[in-house]
Amino acid sequence: MTLAAIPLFLEKGMTYTLAAWGLGLLGAGQVIGRLIYVALPHGAPPRIALTVTSALAALALLLLAAVPGPAWLLIRIGVAAGVVRGAQTLVQGSAVAERWGTRDYGAINGVFAAPITIVAALGPTLGPVAATAAGGYGAVAIAAAGVALLGALIARWS
Repeated sequence: MTLAAIPLFLEKGMTYTLAAWGLGLLGAGQVIGRLIYVALPHGAPPRIALTVTSALAALALLLLAAVPGPAWLLIRIGVAAGVVRGAQTLVQGSAVAERWGTRDYGAINGVFAAPITIVAALGPTLGPVAATAAGGYGAVAIAAAGVALLGALIARWS
C-alpha cells in the first residue's frame, strides 16, 4: 500500500502536492520505525515482533481506509503506517536468522523473501487493477488490512 498512498490520499481530497508530501513523510516514518525497532530490547520470541507489527499494520491500513480527513490526520496515520512498515523490514530481515540460524542465511532468506519481493514488484501494476475492481484504494486498503490481520493471527501461533 505504500505506493498506493498518493492515489489513496487523492481519493480523500488531497491535492497532488499534499499527497506527495504525505508519501514522503510516510517514507520518513519508515526510517523512524527502523530506528525504534533497533532501540527496542529483543528478548521475546521472533513471533511476537511479527505478530505486533502485523497487527499494527492492519490497524494503520484500516485507519487509512476509514478516516475521511482532514489531510493532517491522514498524513499522521500515513507516518504511523510508515513506522510500522520500517519496523517490519527489520523483522523480516532478522526472522530467518532468529528461526533457522545463520548457516545458509543467504539461500534461506532468498527463498523466504521471494514471495514478498514478487508481490512488491507487482504492486505498482496490480494496485490500480485491484482498486478498479474493488471500487477504490480505500477498499484495497481494507483488503490489505485483512491480509495483515490474518498474518498477525498466523504469526501468533507459528
